[in-house]
Amino acid sequence: MDLQYLKKLLKIFDDSTAEDLEIEEKGIKLKISKNKEDKVSGNAPIFNLSGALPSNQNYQPQPQHAQTAPVPQSQTSPADSKAEVATGFHEIKAPMVGTYYGAPSPDSEDFVKVGQKVKKGQTLCIVEAMKLMNEIESDIDGEIVKILTNDTEAVEYNQVLFHIKQN
Repeated sequence: MDLQYLKKLLKIFDDSTAEDLEIEEKGIKLKISKNKEDKVSGNAPIFNLSGALPSNQNYQPQPQHAQTAPVPQSQTSPADSKAEVATGFHEIKAPMVGTYYGAPSPDSEDFVKVGQKVKKGQTLCIVEAMKLMNEIESDIDGEIVKILTNDTEAVEYNQVLFHIKQN
């Protein structure tokens, strides 16, 4: 596993609201958890590495203490999200962990706004992961009811980004 790749991935994980991350690559399995109470340090991530180790047997991964930002009160709780889905809104979810961008550049207008009609295949936002800009497209025709994240916020895999009222 490439150390630079791992560092970037850990940075994205640390910035996200995700509490667990599991990676398996070339026989190496890495599990990372944060926000788990540790009796000694109080709030340390838990690392669990299994599988074949690299030839440098002297390397021992050292957990770094994660500082998690408080969750803004403007975000909806999972219970709120389920209640809205029950009313018939279609969810557009993040296909990966990354950084949310509502516009193609800082000087540009947002791809979509609440109340705007969208077509299937229309770009709704960008999720940046590992310096790759991934356009997230609508999979239905409809109207944007709610945008559930803000520009430059970290998003986690399968996090709901938009609620769309289907036509």
